Amino acid sequence: MPKAELEFFKPDHLPWEPVAASAAGGAGGAGVKQKILSRNEEGDVTRLLQFDTGVETSETIVHDFWEEVWILEGELTDLGKKQTFTAGMLRYFKR
Repeated sequence: MPKAELEFFKPDHLPWEPVAASAAGGAGGAGVKQKILSRNEEGDVTRLLQFDTGVETSETIVHDFWEEVWILEGELTDLGKKQTFTAGMLRYFKR
């Protein structure tokens, strides 16, 4: 079943929740929060992730679904690649 159709709305009322670390489920741990924007019965999720300043994760995350990352503010450093990505940058990938 596809995700529910939603008209334009401000997600301010949706709560930020802590995210547990999981190599299969995505980035998480201390200082990582998520806001679920939509979810369907098959488990497809659209969410916002927020990382507190200084959060570092070291595990390589592997999953079988497409992921979209858009850095809204701040920066993200990939320690393995030794590259820093900044606000406004976007990435689509599956690994």
